[in-house]
Amino acid sequence: MKSTYVALAIGMFAGCGGGGGSSGISVSTAALTTSNQTVAAQDVASTALGLFDSSQLALGAVSTSESALYAVAFSHLDRLPIYMRDAVSNATVTGAVGSQSYSCPGGGSFLGSATDADNNGIVSAGDSISLAFTSCDTGSGILTGSLNFRIDSLPSGTYGAPPYSVGLTMTFGNLGMAANAYSASLNGSITIAGSKSGANDFTQSISTTSLSASATYGAVTRSRALTSFTASETRSADTTYIYLSNYSVAGTLTSSGFTGTQAVSFTTPTTLVRRGTDMYPYTGVLLIRGASNSALRLTVISNSQVREDLDANGDGTYESTSVVDWNTLL
Repeated sequence: MKSTYVALAIGMFAGCGGGGGSSGISVSTAALTTSNQTVAAQDVASTALGLFDSSQLALGAVSTSESALYAVAFSHLDRLPIYMRDAVSNATVTGAVGSQSYSCPGGGSFLGSATDADNNGIVSAGDSISLAFTSCDTGSGILTGSLNFRIDSLPSGTYGAPPYSVGLTMTFGNLGMAANAYSASLNGSITIAGSKSGANDFTQSISTTSLSASATYGAVTRSRALTSFTASETRSADTTYIYLSNYSVAGTLTSSGFTGTQAVSFTTPTTLVRRGTDMYPYTGVLLIRGASNSALRLTVISNSQVREDLDANGDGTYESTSVVDWNTLL
């Protein structure tokens, strides 16, 4: 039996995401300079911020970063109860793993399978759901690989029906997307803990043991990994903008874009705030730090532009300034 896959609004987990664990390989810290500040800004923004509020990308827009993959992954969270229901109804033996095939919007399919740990027919603690994609055309690109969800805890309420609280782990199994002149893949996992009281009222925090991304833009291939990454988001209803999203991130990014594959650290000393369905934050600061106290500060000017200030010699004074568009970073 086939069902048509419909990309839904992401709801509670509309945009937060993950980090990475140590590979056991010593990586040096990159000194931030005029020659690599673009790499630093793009890689930190696309990898660490790309998970935030990327639901618009799940509806068919073509992205030039990993954001499209994140968006597709998070769009399935609201559908977990459906996958559980369908899988349980197709299981031949009570308690066995059940599955069902779903059609993708532009062709191809994915198989949804579920294990109902307590045999209650609904999403609950201990349950797991996996999705395996076969040439699935999402409208943003061709999706392959797998997504796995494990419900770690459900302290209150019923999953998918606010109010409720949940803890879950999302694992990317070489989840890949290919479009014209662009391809990307994700491996690793993110752990999410959140509480939702309404469509536009929730809080959530993110932690991880490992998350890595590899992407090819035209003829350029780059690998990235996040370690010691944490993120948090609070969304609240707003009479003017429908809702406001406040979020912060911190961690370390290792990228092949730096000579010899090096790392930088980052924080948000001023919380980033996004208004309603805007694609990008309209205020906030992202600070990137490198070797010898070098620093690159990204100050949000508006929901379309960001100011980059570089302190290459680490003396605490930003000696160069430039303005870039948000869409060159994410």
